Amino acid sequence: MKIGVYLPTILPGVGARDIHTWARRAEELGFTTLAVTDRGADEPFEPLATVATALALTERIAVLGDMSHSPGWSAELHARHTASMDRAGRGRYVDGITFPDPLSVVDGLDPADSFWLTDAQLAELHRADRTTGVASHAGPSSLVIGGHADAVADLVARHGDGWLLRAGTPDGFRQGLARIHAAWTTAGRVGRPAATVAFHFALGDWAVSASEFLHHRMRIAHGAETADAVIAGSAADEAGVRARITAFAAAGADEVLAVPSTPDITQLERLAAALPQLTHA
Repeated sequence: MKIGVYLPTILPGVGARDIHTWARRAEELGFTTLAVTDRGADEPFEPLATVATALALTERIAVLGDMSHSPGWSAELHARHTASMDRAGRGRYVDGITFPDPLSVVDGLDPADSFWLTDAQLAELHRADRTTGVASHAGPSSLVIGGHADAVADLVARHGDGWLLRAGTPDGFRQGLARIHAAWTTAGRVGRPAATVAFHFALGDWAVSASEFLHHRMRIAHGAETADAVIAGSAADEAGVRARITAFAAAGADEVLAVPSTPDITQLERLAAALPQLTHA
C-alpha cells in the first residue's frame, strides 16, 4: 500500500511559497507521493511552476499534478507541460486531470455532447504526448483521471491508466471502483487501472476545529455536497487515520493520499507517527 500526501491549496498557507517545504518533509518521512491541485487555491499561483519547484528540491518522492479540467483546457499545452515536468522530475511526475461532476459542467453542454467533446480532447492529448515525447524516463505517458466514477469511468477506460477519487468513504470508493473496472473490461483493456483515493485528516488538540474550518472553506468554494463528502471520509485521530487507510486498502486502493485539514506542517509528523509502515527519516 502506497501512502502519500495531498495538499489542499484551499487552505491559507499552502501555496507557491510553501509546497516545496511540504514536499521535502513528506519525502523525509517516507511518504510515496505529494499531490498538488490547482483547484480552489487560496492564493493565486501557477500550479505547474510550483510542481516543478517541488520536483527540483526532492529526489525520490513522486509528485502528482492533479489539474482541473476546464472549458479552456488545451491538450497540446497540457502535453508540453507534462513533458517539462517529466524531464524536471526524471520520471517522478504523475500526470493527473480531474473532471467536474456532472461532466456537463465542463462546457454547458448536455452530458452526452460533453462526453464526446472531452473524449476527443483526451485522444488529442495522447497524440500530443507522442509529439512532445512525454515520459521519456518511464515509458509511455501515465495519466490519472479523477472525478466521480459515474462521470469518468468511460474516460478512464478509453484514455487513462488510473482513477483518482478526491474525497469519499471506503464504501463509496469500492462502488466507484467497481464501475471503473466494469468500463475497463468493456473497453477491452488488459490488466487493471491504478486506483487512488484521498481522505482528509486532522490530528492533535485542534483536530475538530481544523476539520470544521476546512468544511466551511469547502462549502464556500465547492458547495455543500462536496464539503459533506469531505467530512464523511475524514479522520480526526490516529486510530481513525489507520482505520481509513485499512478500509480503503480493503476496498481496492493501490494508493491512499492523506489530506491535512490544517496548514500546520507538523501534521505530517503526527501522520507519520501514526503509520508505522512508513520508513521514517
